[in-house]
Amino acid sequence: MSVIGTWLITGGNKGFGLSLTKSLANKGERVFVGIRNYQDKAQFIDYKNVTPLSLDVTDRNSLLWAKKEIEAHGLNYIVNTEVVGHGDNIHTKIHNMNKTDFMRNIEINTWGPINVCSVFKSLLTPITTNNGKTSQPKIININSLAASFTYGIVDLGRSYPISQTALNMVTKLTAHDIPEACVVAIRPGDLDGIGIPYKISDVFRIESQINTPIRHEQLTEEIITMILNISPDITGSFITSNGKIIPW
Repeated sequence: MSVIGTWLITGGNKGFGLSLTKSLANKGERVFVGIRNYQDKAQFIDYKNVTPLSLDVTDRNSLLWAKKEIEAHGLNYIVNTEVVGHGDNIHTKIHNMNKTDFMRNIEINTWGPINVCSVFKSLLTPITTNNGKTSQPKIININSLAASFTYGIVDLGRSYPISQTALNMVTKLTAHDIPEACVVAIRPGDLDGIGIPYKISDVFRIESQINTPIRHEQLTEEIITMILNISPDITGSFITSNGKIIPW
């Protein structure tokens, strides 16, 4: 683990973003946490090494303001966790998609990580480990199994899977265009018990397991361990939080 790593986490006011922020803070890491609703900053009041930032991943001016707050520290890790599923449900098909909902999914889920990377790339600095060695900074996109063509979630709406599949390409191209960083997409959890094609019943069953306090904590620790130990040879990959490669 780094001596003291500096992290930027987007969407840090809820879900895995919130869990990651608090867990990293408890480990002594320096965390800048982006939150869309700045009133949510109160939940970090007891964490002296957490700096809440009013951050809209779709708004470049918002990101540039946040960059000024961070630039004196540099960044070792960027973790994009903000995600939405606007307008989608199991009845949504290609022929009845709503353009406004579709574009909102793309704007936040796909363009958001591109925008974040574009603004904060210049702040990325190598990670120093306890033995004095250095390793590449890391860019992490938290994604879902909806992004996989192989698993093919055909009954989980349309806008959300499209935006998540596009995020995988963003991950691949970011790894290509920024070779000085290790870049991966991570899907929380394992693939055990999930069939091909992936069915909505699997989604509900797996999510019900994930969304328990104990399992949520376990997955958070898995993700942190995975991030800290990612090797450059898997940059550009889509992986589970325990390191298994997920087929595109």
